Amino acid sequence: MEPPKTETDPDSAPLIQKIGATSIAEIEKLIGELQETRNFLESEGQRIQRETARYINLTQRASLYKPHSEGFGFRKNHL
Repeated sequence: MEPPKTETDPDSAPLIQKIGATSIAEIEKLIGELQETRNFLESEGQRIQRETARYINLTQRASLYKPHSEGFGFRKNHL
């Protein structure tokens, strides 16, 4: 069984091509925007990883000083 054949008006072909071209241009624009967003999110992910590593490093270094300050007898009620 063959699909039904439809006749198209020869004048409608340029309109269909124009609509198709517009749609393709919009899709390409959206793809570009999505790629920019992806790049931004990747760079932000890398930045957050660097900041997290820096925070962990600082936290570990700060924890080294805590026992020393307690050893000197610093107390809140004596200040």
